[in-house]
Amino acid sequence: VDALEPSWNIWEEFAVNEAVLSLRRDAIDGVQSVHIPVHHPDEISTIFDGAIVYAKGARLMNMLREYVGDEAFRQGLRDYFEQFAYQNTTGEDLWACLAQASGENVAEFMNAWLEQPGYPVVSAEKVGDELKLVQQQFFVGEGEEKRRIWPIPLGSNQADLPQTMNQRELYAPLAGDFVQLNQGNIAHFITNYSPELFGELLVQIPNLDTISRLQILQERSLLARGGQARSAEILRALAKYQNEQALNVWDMMNIAIGDAKIFVDEGTEAECQMKRFVGDLAQNQFDRLGFWAKDGENEEDTQMRSSILAHTIYAENQTAVQTALEIFAENQNWSEINAEIRALVLQTKVRHDESPELIERMLAEYRTTPNVDYRNDLMLALTSTKNPETVAKLLAKMINPQTVRPQDLISWFIYLLRNSHGREQTWRWLRDNWNWIEETFAGDKNYNDFPRYAGAILRTEQHLAEFVEFFAPLKNEPSLTRAVEMGEREIRARVDLIARDKAGVEEFLAECCA
Repeated sequence: VDALEPSWNIWEEFAVNEAVLSLRRDAIDGVQSVHIPVHHPDEISTIFDGAIVYAKGARLMNMLREYVGDEAFRQGLRDYFEQFAYQNTTGEDLWACLAQASGENVAEFMNAWLEQPGYPVVSAEKVGDELKLVQQQFFVGEGEEKRRIWPIPLGSNQADLPQTMNQRELYAPLAGDFVQLNQGNIAHFITNYSPELFGELLVQIPNLDTISRLQILQERSLLARGGQARSAEILRALAKYQNEQALNVWDMMNIAIGDAKIFVDEGTEAECQMKRFVGDLAQNQFDRLGFWAKDGENEEDTQMRSSILAHTIYAENQTAVQTALEIFAENQNWSEINAEIRALVLQTKVRHDESPELIERMLAEYRTTPNVDYRNDLMLALTSTKNPETVAKLLAKMINPQTVRPQDLISWFIYLLRNSHGREQTWRWLRDNWNWIEETFAGDKNYNDFPRYAGAILRTEQHLAEFVEFFAPLKNEPSLTRAVEMGEREIRARVDLIARDKAGVEEFLAECCA
């Protein structure tokens, strides 16, 4: 794709999407390795985890491509396809072909990454005139340290560092004004720079490439989740991105902003301050992009507009809110609203001017439209309601296949659970309707998505206790075991994160919005 359409910046997109998916999932203790034995057919659905099989798998193959070089990678693949055409193979066959093409011990390099779950964090600090690096496994939440070692391609700007770090710690002479590891965000590890080194790196933000700019936020958000950094640091770093114009950096900023919102409670002064902070962060791009595409506008700006508008409307920018409502009023046929901003316009109407008639018409159009994209926009709008009565109505209709098809139900569940105004009702709906869910989805690949996504969203001590209690009798079902165990760990880690960093985030917001 990069060779055919370099303007699509596919590797930048890869550095946001696959990297975020794999790094976040792979940091939970108990996650499976890429290679894992299956002992029972019912285990397949719960063991299969797209964040590991697809996202981490792709990330590791790209790391290998960089490790052996493009030409050796191509030649090794050609040899592999020719030698094993119309045959069954194992991973070792591929490693042998790539090893012969590159002269590297590919099996030894790859097996450490494929057979071991998780990934390392490399701590970097100055010790006198030297740079000290230490690797250890990175965990979000509780984790059992097993002193695993990975062969880490360092990808550094430091000339005296080796290509690969095969030991727990190493020292090298320092060079240059700043230290950067994993340039290009290619290798499957993160770096925890000491405060001094991180400060020097932040100074370089205007001079860094797109991937490096998003990587800084990506790594700090993970470190905060793992208790090795403070969440307020991410907000301080975000403040340096007010002039950012790259789509993929904004995609990472969107994730970081979403992460920060878990620390502020509905209706508090901290929430008002968060809205001001986000609005200030997006203001320059809102002024530049507005609601309508410009002549000759590039594709990145077109794609970025909706997220910038979402931030300004979240911040209750009256110009943005009023314009969205005017666009809604001018279009009696909602499907004709510009598809790039249609979901946002419909959501704004629901959040700021909901009525029973509006909800009924949206539901009717959802049931009847053949336009998949429009149907999805209607779902996003409906599930963004602030009205508990509307939430109850939507939850009641979710079990009616004439309104919500079973294959679409998990999306409705996720978005209502994410909505702070619908979270408690939706979580209760899951428990009250579990027998129906079991009858409808048991044996389906979506079955374990319910505990999986509940674990990814719930965030209070009470939620944790309820999750543990409810799923305890279901833990021995092979198709649910891993999702339930991982869900418990994720909620516990999120509860601990909020307890640890909430006060610091509120303090930062009070300072910057004073």
